[in-house]
Amino acid sequence: KELETLEVKSGFFSALEGIFSPENAESVDEAVRVSAIIYFKNAAVRHWRRTSPKGPDEEEKEYLRGRLLLSLQEPSNAMALQYGALLGILARQDVPAHWPQFLEEMVLGMSNNDNILIKRRSIFYTYKAVKKIITRRLASQYRRFAEVAVEMYPFVLQPFQDNVVRAVEMISETTSTGNLNELEEDLQLALDSLKTLRQLTANAMMDIEQLEQVHTFVSLLPELSQRLFVCGSALQGAEEPPQAILSLIFRLLKQSCKALIDIQVKHPLSFCVLAMEDTVKFFLPFLEQPQPTHEEEKSEFTETLTLKALYFFRNVVRERLYKPDLDAATELHTQTQTIMSNLFTDEFILNTVNLLERSFLGMDPNDIEGIEDDSASFVSTDYGDGWIYNVYASGEKLFFELMSNYKAIVGPYVCEIIHGIEESESLQQVNARLNMLRKGAYALFDFIDINAHVNTLIAIFNAQDSTEGFGVQHRVFQVFSAWLSLRLNQEGRELLYRLLSDVLSGSLPMYVRFTAVNTLTTAVEDVELELGHIRPYSEALFEGICSLLASSTDGDQRLLII
Repeated sequence: KELETLEVKSGFFSALEGIFSPENAESVDEAVRVSAIIYFKNAAVRHWRRTSPKGPDEEEKEYLRGRLLLSLQEPSNAMALQYGALLGILARQDVPAHWPQFLEEMVLGMSNNDNILIKRRSIFYTYKAVKKIITRRLASQYRRFAEVAVEMYPFVLQPFQDNVVRAVEMISETTSTGNLNELEEDLQLALDSLKTLRQLTANAMMDIEQLEQVHTFVSLLPELSQRLFVCGSALQGAEEPPQAILSLIFRLLKQSCKALIDIQVKHPLSFCVLAMEDTVKFFLPFLEQPQPTHEEEKSEFTETLTLKALYFFRNVVRERLYKPDLDAATELHTQTQTIMSNLFTDEFILNTVNLLERSFLGMDPNDIEGIEDDSASFVSTDYGDGWIYNVYASGEKLFFELMSNYKAIVGPYVCEIIHGIEESESLQQVNARLNMLRKGAYALFDFIDINAHVNTLIAIFNAQDSTEGFGVQHRVFQVFSAWLSLRLNQEGRELLYRLLSDVLSGSLPMYVRFTAVNTLTTAVEDVELELGHIRPYSEALFEGICSLLASSTDGDQRLLII
């Protein structure tokens, strides 16, 4: 309370800065310094804005800006983290208009090869500042910083190239990692530089076509990602891999993939010309690798890259500017359409769908194992934005986009495999094909008459008697839910009502019966529901629901049924 009273008084911020200044690193306990800078940061959020009536005056601000540049000499990593957060907050308010010296000093620091501490701090603080600055909403501020970003870009790119090339060579040349401290330093500098370049390229620049250094960076990313993956895999397979080095390589690899994805989204035409072909070559093998079973150990490297690959291809498939039916307005657009037509051929699209069917559209082995636990949670799972962290949910998203955007190519293929679904090689393949029928329901409307497959679906449902088969039954109900409001006729609906009443009052696992509850809810809420057709089954359905409710002991399960 006393500090809150003092923070609006003149000189308060200067007094705090005097406590946590690097000049006092040896005379003031680090815990005290950290507390002081955190309070300064929080108070700056409240009072640093120019419109704040209680903040420091312009003269004190100018003094503090100069003093805060001493942070480049901060010896403590813990304090450097706090300085990064503080400088990001202030930079969002003041850079470049009211604090041009900040970026000037950071650029000088990044070029300082004689003092590695200043170089490291400059790169880190620049990243924190850029990350905050790009969140400003005013168009004039955006344009002004875009101009500054072009000027500072080469100074960020140079340490990135120097450090990442040197680090990769050190790892590649020998199975031993040589000087681990030097290697770790190079990787950390490369990581912070890459984070900054990613933000500058994807979010700060309005046009990346005109700057040669951007071309160099974007073109380098796919090859860099491949080399990092090879290095990381080699180290991971060593008897005693250096965990700190392995962790930095993994983080660098993730940032490289994020940069590819972000730049493609923000600058689709330029990205396509600069790096689309090499990026597709890098990501595609991760779709070709079958997913491990529940017993097999997952490689963190491979699993993360598989997720990034699925996300990348989804973004590419749904990008409107890549569509061949769109008139090309510029030469760059014409080049893009040529590249995309050469890469995303009919054969490539169908091959991708086949890969999804094989590895990503079946049921997650973890979910299959959980069926016998009678857990209702998966039945009502909604991944929300979390789908990007699950390979099966990501696979479904990519298939949906392929089905929606290339239905003339994918539709006949799906129609063919659904007609032969009973000849599928395994229950996992049946599960995947049913999932294709579910996720592509709207796009398949013109290709498939679902009413002709109702008896087949019910036969598939009744043929299951294993744990994996219960997952297939779950999919059958999902298919009915997806097609109910599209074109399921009254005869098909009556067959579904009969199946639902049998399942709800039967002895199948709770998992399947919960799915039946969801499907019945969809049927009852459908605007085309005919009471006359459901009335003969209403008593059996209601008795089945009450029976299921009575046999449920878990509160969440009961809530789902109700």
